Amino acid sequence: MGDSSFIKLMKMISPMSEEDIFKLIVERFNKLSPPDRKRVTDYYLVFPFWGKLLPDEDNYEALRRRASVLYNHKEDLEWLHSRLSDELSKNVLCAILSNWLGFDYEMLSKCTELEKPEYYHTDIFPFHENSVLVDVGAYTGDSVAHFIVTYGVTFKRIYCYEIAPDTFSTLEENLAGIPNIELRQKAAGAKAATMFIDFGQEVSSERVSDTGETAIEVIAIDDDIKEPITFLKMDIEGAEKDALRGCRRHIREDKPRLAICTYHGYDDIYEIPRLIEEIQPGYKFYMRYHGGVLIPTEFSLLAVWDENSSN
Repeated sequence: MGDSSFIKLMKMISPMSEEDIFKLIVERFNKLSPPDRKRVTDYYLVFPFWGKLLPDEDNYEALRRRASVLYNHKEDLEWLHSRLSDELSKNVLCAILSNWLGFDYEMLSKCTELEKPEYYHTDIFPFHENSVLVDVGAYTGDSVAHFIVTYGVTFKRIYCYEIAPDTFSTLEENLAGIPNIELRQKAAGAKAATMFIDFGQEVSSERVSDTGETAIEVIAIDDDIKEPITFLKMDIEGAEKDALRGCRRHIREDKPRLAICTYHGYDDIYEIPRLIEEIQPGYKFYMRYHGGVLIPTEFSLLAVWDENSSN
């Protein structure tokens, strides 16, 4: 794959209108087998981050959003491709875009790394003694467990943020007895506020909302953590950009390793690296994929400070 596949893809869509791209996506969707079409539509019902997909009602909002990104943000996608630091990252990007356009399974299957921890790739993030990990969206402690399995127990401290009461209780149970871990039932945002929990249809889709019945305290990581941090991981159902804005000081001063989910909104794939670049130029960017082949999810931007950067 590599550069040539990406260039070929960009050349293919370059002369097309947004409506032409949308029609092609719908055409490819309709060519899926009936079971696969059902799996796709069911997924969008449960996880509404990308818009609605209700073919029986002639509602293809989610696919229109795909077309909009591919048509209106070609330059952003080309910028991202140029900034990715290895061939696998470029293959991941190309595979995702190919799936968005044509429900291409093959390219994704060649990129997925289900056997590796989702965020802790030792070729990008080698062992670092006395790490201070900030796990935003700690869920039930699975990513903390993967961190400890990958790097051992020589960390200095781990901060875990999780919003939902039941999930937080499970987090407490799972991490009980492990020293130097601080659990905080708070949401991360750009500034201090009070918001509400949108519980969604699945536990893993819980996110913050402007309205609701269960209030949650929102904090900026810059205000909530005073010591320097070395690793920042985020998986918070589409709130990643807002939370990153609340980490500006830490990113500028500490230049931590970053592992940020970029699949909760189509625009996130380029907006999140653009935001990091704006906060602190000089990071090296990578992409890794840990999802299935039908719908591209579970992909992350991994960013490491370039020691040779002049910034």
